[in-house]
Amino acid sequence: MGVHPDETAALVAAARLRPTLDRRQREAAESVADVWERRRLHRVRGLVERLPQGDPGIERLRAALSARRKVAAGGCKDAVTRQQG
Repeated sequence: MGVHPDETAALVAAARLRPTLDRRQREAAESVADVWERRRLHRVRGLVERLPQGDPGIERLRAALSARRKVAAGGCKDAVTRQQG
């Protein structure tokens, strides 16, 4: 793996802190950054729903996704209002 012997203990400790992901969760975790970059919020939501609860990083991602979806929904609502008005 290319790990320096002095870093082995820290690597093992870090691995123990992370949740063990099943295949679906791992695929979601590996895909979410690319999908987020393409601004596919609905797809990101589906991927994030597969991820485990309680991890601080994932919870920050969920909060950011929620904020983006609110902004997008507001923009859609404004567009409909302008069309009707």
